[in-house]
Amino acid sequence: MDGDEASFKGEFVEFPASRSWPKPSGRVPVLLGGAPGPTLFASYL
Repeated sequence: MDGDEASFKGEFVEFPASRSWPKPSGRVPVLLGGAPGPTLFASYL
């Protein structure tokens, strides 16, 4: 994120402007999850 505040407004959910401190020292990894199976594993490859 580039700014101090983040917000989101979508079709089904809305998050008002919020702040998070302390800021992470590096990039935060994006973790994905789901039920194990060929469809899930195919999306990672």
